[in-house]
Amino acid sequence: MRTLLDTEPATWDEKTKAELEPIVARLNVSDDDAKGTFDDADRAQFDELTQQVATCESKRRESRLACGATDLGESAPATFVLYQGDHTSPREEVPPGFVSVLSPEPAVCEPPREATSGRRLALARWIASAENPWTARVFVNRVWQQHFGVGLVATPNDFGYSGSPPTHPELLDWLAREFVRGGWSVKELHRIILKSATYRQSSRAPLEKSTSPRQHAIEQHDPGNSLYWRQNVRRLDAESLRDSLLSVAGLLRPYDSGRALWPEVPEELLHAQPAILEAQKGDDGGRMQGWYTDPVGETDVRSVFLVRKRCLPVPFLQAFDLPDSIVSCARRDTTVVAPQALLLLNSPEAVRTAQGVADRVREQASDDLRSLVETAFRVVLAREPDGEERELGLEALRGLIETRGVANEETGRLALIDFCRALLNLNEFAYVD
Repeated sequence: MRTLLDTEPATWDEKTKAELEPIVARLNVSDDDAKGTFDDADRAQFDELTQQVATCESKRRESRLACGATDLGESAPATFVLYQGDHTSPREEVPPGFVSVLSPEPAVCEPPREATSGRRLALARWIASAENPWTARVFVNRVWQQHFGVGLVATPNDFGYSGSPPTHPELLDWLAREFVRGGWSVKELHRIILKSATYRQSSRAPLEKSTSPRQHAIEQHDPGNSLYWRQNVRRLDAESLRDSLLSVAGLLRPYDSGRALWPEVPEELLHAQPAILEAQKGDDGGRMQGWYTDPVGETDVRSVFLVRKRCLPVPFLQAFDLPDSIVSCARRDTTVVAPQALLLLNSPEAVRTAQGVADRVREQASDDLRSLVETAFRVVLAREPDGEERELGLEALRGLIETRGVANEETGRLALIDFCRALLNLNEFAYVD
């Protein structure tokens, strides 16, 4: 394969330039011509035409260069075993093939068209072959892990001897066969798992173990729930938690494509990064090493669209076990530490979210405290409070108002914001149960 540098094909940029050319040519009159054509009374019109020319010129966008790859032709260069890794010491030739311990026979390459060797197509067919159980089993295990917190194979990056054996090998094989038989439909795979009785179990064990001897025996023999006798409680990952906060606050912007956005990061963190300081001084040689913060409102999008730098992860996401982007992460760690609660209570993101939730509650509820409490539960937790929760909520909201002295509209708003901050810190909001 070879790497090429080619000009971008005629896309929107080229079409726009083609449309602008006649307009610019028609409007682009020199000052000397204008003196013979326009009098002083027409000067305003000429200035307007000049502005139109400048506007059209500003829309010009030069074609970009793209780096691509293609086959060298029908015959690819031979690959050799390099003696002790030295590229100047080639030994025996290695024909195209797959992992020899799984598929020792050489690969059969059938070029689909001219000027290609067919090697990539052969690899793709082997990976997605119905006779290859490895791809389906690995993929199914990842989806199971997504819904239960741990896969049927607890080491999703290692299905070998050094990895964990599957807890339910027959189930893993059955799901893999159904996945292939269903045309590799990921949506159908999700549907099979989510409709199962195993997934729909409650995560809560009976409070009184003596009333359920069988339950007590199960808890003693399988405290880690490897047999799935109940559902696992799972905390939202860092990105989902941030997205949920923006959603309930009514701040989440619809954004499904476009450039990555730069969230706000504390200045002290920016100044602690040598590369960013170098860029601020203009000494990065145009390598764009800095941090280019977008307005806060523009970054209220799903976290997948935020910029991530290896040297500077977003602090709010990092506190909730955002994985290191330097190495592959097969399964995220889940910790429960004090900084997480402090961030959800006191960080600028949490306070702004609570203000957004309070604004939504005030719009939907009447002025009495009972309505405010019930609406807050519906907005944050998507359910009505039970009797005890309602009374505790009313008591908390009254106390927050009283601590601020005179009861007026402003103290009521501030008390409601604090009440919403408390709801956003409930386990029910941060955990999938």
